[in-house]
Amino acid sequence: MNPLSIITRRGIYHYRQTGWPSGIYRSLHLPATKANEKEAWRLASEEFRKSSEATIGKLTLRAYAARFYGPDCPHVADLLAEGKTITPRSLTDQEAIVKRDLMPLGVMAVRVCDLRPRHVKEARAEIVRAKGSTRAAQRAFVILRTILRTAFEHELVAHDPLAGVATVKYSLTVRSDLTPEQTAAFFQRENFRSDAAYALFRLAYLTGMRRAEVCAMDRSQDQGGALRVDRAFKDDAFTVVGPPKWGKVRDIAVTAPLRAHLDWWYSRTPFVHDGRLFPMATPGFWRREFAFALKAAGIVGVVPHSLRHTLASDLDEQGVPAAIIRETMGHGTEAMRARYTHVRRGVVAEEMEVAMQRIVGGSR
Repeated sequence: MNPLSIITRRGIYHYRQTGWPSGIYRSLHLPATKANEKEAWRLASEEFRKSSEATIGKLTLRAYAARFYGPDCPHVADLLAEGKTITPRSLTDQEAIVKRDLMPLGVMAVRVCDLRPRHVKEARAEIVRAKGSTRAAQRAFVILRTILRTAFEHELVAHDPLAGVATVKYSLTVRSDLTPEQTAAFFQRENFRSDAAYALFRLAYLTGMRRAEVCAMDRSQDQGGALRVDRAFKDDAFTVVGPPKWGKVRDIAVTAPLRAHLDWWYSRTPFVHDGRLFPMATPGFWRREFAFALKAAGIVGVVPHSLRHTLASDLDEQGVPAAIIRETMGHGTEAMRARYTHVRRGVVAEEMEVAMQRIVGGSR
């Protein structure tokens, strides 16, 4: 039986491997035409060969979890390397939780390389159904998160960071900020496979917009002195556009670095004047291109959302008032809203201009 199959989705060739869960496929970034069919099979075979080398990532989560809190547990090895003390009783208790509460879960039958955020949600719901909303259920879920995080960091990043598993990190990894040195290293043009990827993530950083907001951005939102954030994708497939998170429409001051970057992207892609700035931005494109650039820059432990947190930290370090940061980032609770509604747009623009000039200068 052929281990591969080719499918067409939105006019693009995708492939899937036999045994993958339903709905799991990967883009080949190749238009689905008869002339490209042979090339699609070649690329699919190459991707299959690469993923076949990541043998550890192909273990089921049950097989991986069986190692936990035993003699060769990678998590325990990490803790000991950090100088932490672990008692034998603690190991015994947590190993019992793994065997009693986690091994029967449906998610344990999923291969590590096929894990997705929905599996995490399903596992949590299954634990709550079995144990109720109790402290024991919460403890079991915390241990499951530890297993998943360790599987991602130790196995998938080390063996095949671009294998399409990067979605898991949204739920499992710490959203740490990039240091100024890491930010400069990350945004080297050679780290990105395309101008589109560079433009997308650079814009996400310069504006602090969320993924759903920056990927849905339209040329009409550029009002000269401000970007009007009034739309965002509301579904995981990036097909339904609605208001941004919390329903909060906000204006982001267009600083000199941001204007230079936007004008550069407009000059590269004239078609964007009539529609979305990034029509190629799908959830898969977002995850895959960030993972590629991150690996090229030699940075670990951050996710795309870290760019938003990084901007907030950079602005705070430059002494920008907290109210202006909240206005720019679009934080949406009523308590926060009440603290920055008095901020005038002129003050926001002036403070943002000075801060962004200090942070990135006039570069695009």
